[in-house]
Amino acid sequence: VPDKERKRFGFMLTNDQEYILSLIRQSMGIQQNNPQTVSVSDAESVAGVIRKNGILMTVFPLIMEQSGQDENAEKIFSLLLPDFVSASKKMHMLTVESGNVLKALGEAGFDCVPLKGMVLRKLYQDASRRQMTDLDILVRPNDFARLKEAMEQAGFAGETESNWMHDDFTKGTVLAEIHKRLSDDGGPAEEWEKHMWERAVPDGEHAYLMSPEDFYIHHLIHMHAHFQYGCMGLNRLIDTWLLSGRQTDSGYVGAELERLGLSSFRVRMEKLSRVVMGEEEPDDECGILLDFAFRYGTFGTGATYKAGRIVSGGKGLFFGKLRSWTTAVFLPLNRMKAQYPVLAKWPVLLPFYWVKRIVHYCLHDDIKKRAKMLDCSSVSREDCDEMRRFLDAGDPEYLGRATK
Repeated sequence: VPDKERKRFGFMLTNDQEYILSLIRQSMGIQQNNPQTVSVSDAESVAGVIRKNGILMTVFPLIMEQSGQDENAEKIFSLLLPDFVSASKKMHMLTVESGNVLKALGEAGFDCVPLKGMVLRKLYQDASRRQMTDLDILVRPNDFARLKEAMEQAGFAGETESNWMHDDFTKGTVLAEIHKRLSDDGGPAEEWEKHMWERAVPDGEHAYLMSPEDFYIHHLIHMHAHFQYGCMGLNRLIDTWLLSGRQTDSGYVGAELERLGLSSFRVRMEKLSRVVMGEEEPDDECGILLDFAFRYGTFGTGATYKAGRIVSGGKGLFFGKLRSWTTAVFLPLNRMKAQYPVLAKWPVLLPFYWVKRIVHYCLHDDIKKRAKMLDCSSVSREDCDEMRRFLDAGDPEYLGRATK
């Protein structure tokens, strides 16, 4: 795009960013595979963006193909080759263990629904091009003792106490996140989750698949949860582009997203996904969102996480920091009920279980890392202003809902 055309949209993509978007489009079959004409100024930076945006497995085969005839690809190929080898081994282990975990959970009587990359990879022309970092599986019922026993029989080790959203189990380099729920704080999201189970399609004994419509809704819920902390990965935008055309019941999707307060977010993300794929011209909001994607990637940073918590926690910097700390330490009742099911019957015991949870984490080996994530002293007003611009660009209704 000529510089004068870029300026017309209120922002400019650098040559390096143009190169990355071109790699994505070629890898997904949107544009012809030709050696790049754009000169890359910083191969290290381009490699870094590819790593932190979860698109290594997507674009590396193309980089390898072009490395013999393009100087840009040659440099980036040498930088990313060790990462590709490592990621390929990890993907193989995840594929093997996914079957073992689903089998073990089913035999233990848990209804299972595979989530995220386990399903998304099937939408790619080559499943190996959808990078995965872990296994995500939703189960019911919420029975941590049985869950831990089943995972141990599959060779996985985990925590001694359940968490409120998902429980993590590891086997070598493989991490399995076993979700007990998909919604954060009850209300419309909890109601949607009930609808999801009613609409789920059987896929074997105790195994289910979400309908295409519910999988897309879950994708947007999960994407929005990360979005609140400055995460705007290019891999998630590719997934959005792939998923947005698969729904046969658009009325159901629209109604559920309206109840969830995600309608405007959906519109922005679908537009941004089309911009990434070169199907639509960008605007100022797209420029802000893409800037975050290139800088912070799929999972953001500690700084964006803290700024996001502060901005959504209150109008002022001081009260935002205070609320960020208190809500992380003293989880609300809905989240505590997910961690300690007894609270569903005896909510009056909430203060006791707050103390129990705090003591558990104080004895945890990882407490220093958790304390560091709660330390917001270094977050500036400028950091928060930047986060507000990002949140407004992606979901103009979010801050109004979050601060009510």
